[in-house]
Amino acid sequence: MENYVDEASYNADVEFWRVRITSAVQRSLCEGHFEAFQDFHDGVEDLCHALTGAIKRIRDQMAVFFPPPPFRMKKMNWIQFASWSEYGHGDGVEEECSTWGYYGSQCVKICPDCKASSVFSPSNETAA
Repeated sequence: MENYVDEASYNADVEFWRVRITSAVQRSLCEGHFEAFQDFHDGVEDLCHALTGAIKRIRDQMAVFFPPPPFRMKKMNWIQFASWSEYGHGDGVEEECSTWGYYGSQCVKICPDCKASSVFSPSNETAA
């Protein structure tokens, strides 16, 4: 919390990342695989706290991996995220999410509903 003026600013940043990451993952997997994604549910809070102290480069990269609505995490996002965390490019934040990329990419690979969920189609988003 050393980079923050007050606790409220810190908590707001943690909440921003929690909402951003959770909504991206939830939009990009079927409901069953999202609910079964225990490593994610167990680690998202710790990751968000770690991101509050991360350098700008790490935060910017996380924003690419976990895009804002209405965009989705495609199979390539999951694969790149797995590689990024596996090779330690997250300067410590990847410890909380090292299994996520593999899980997400496997879900998209084997589950037709996850594959459909990971595809962003502007026409589908405006129709909903």
